[in-house]
Amino acid sequence: EIAAFVTDRVDDALDDLDATPEQRTRINAVKDRMLAAGLEARGARGQTHETLLGEWKATSPDAAKLHALVDARADALRALAHQAVDAGVEVHGILTPEQREKLTRKAERWHR
Repeated sequence: EIAAFVTDRVDDALDDLDATPEQRTRINAVKDRMLAAGLEARGARGQTHETLLGEWKATSPDAAKLHALVDARADALRALAHQAVDAGVEVHGILTPEQREKLTRKAERWHR
């Protein structure tokens, strides 16, 4: 499951950073919020697919309804992306400069 995978990765990163108990608590709270938001967004996909399929099967698909659906999904994804940015900024503030540098080096290796 995705939550277990994400939790495992966060725990590994916190171990690598020698995070304090307080840092672990605060960062895990951020992780939990983002997981909940991501799972909520993912859950909306089913309804979106049902609506799309329903309109496809219709004799005369409602273009305005479909465009509104696209706008709603784009707005939801935009909101989730902004939450992710805020979460990253929050975690940045929780970590020490040394921990951020260590995490930066790890991230740079991932992207090579």
